Amino acid sequence: GAVNSTSGTTATGAAITADSVEITSGGTFTLGHDITADNGGILITADVVLGAGAVTTTLDSSTTGGNITITGTINDDVAGQTALDVIAGAGDVNLGAIGTVLRIAALNGTAANVILNGIGASPGVSGVISINAANQITFNGNLYDSTGEQIYTAANFLINDNVSFVTDDDDISFFTGDLTISESFTLSVDTGSLSLGNIQFDGNIRGTAGCVAEKTTQVHP
Repeated sequence: GAVNSTSGTTATGAAITADSVEITSGGTFTLGHDITADNGGILITADVVLGAGAVTTTLDSSTTGGNITITGTINDDVAGQTALDVIAGAGDVNLGAIGTVLRIAALNGTAANVILNGIGASPGVSGVISINAANQITFNGNLYDSTGEQIYTAANFLINDNVSFVTDDDDISFFTGDLTISESFTLSVDTGSLSLGNIQFDGNIRGTAGCVAEKTTQVHP
């Protein structure tokens, strides 16, 4: 059946497997174990802290393609300790701002569409960011900062803010699709000061009016 929880500060004391999962917390939700939805989606309406010493925490709704949404911020309880894997299959993923206080170890996501709302706090992720969407990845929020490589794969990319992508001398790649910049927003991509990271755009970079900017690939020896 479904799992529904509404409370103050809450925590997962063990892994959860259910048809669908909906958690609402008036405080902070400590996500210390995996959550699997076998016949629906996962909705967490709270600020989330990854915890319990887990190396990786997984949210999985891929069996029937349910949506996965976290409305609040996502942080680690110990900086860089826990990675977050989000697997929605044919469903969509929408994640709140990541690493606003304490960075998480890594971020991996697979879905039909993915909405990200920023990865920050210099950095927000201490390892690799890898996001794979069958259709579109939408970037809200103005900073995507990681120590490790950033790999985005989708048929389309949409920039919905003045956005900066930053790594610490690691690659930043946008594979397969065109990238569209909404309105008059700007895009900055920075792979560090040591000239070790590459920047790769497979598709064109477009404005919302359909104009095409020069496609830029930065390759260092």
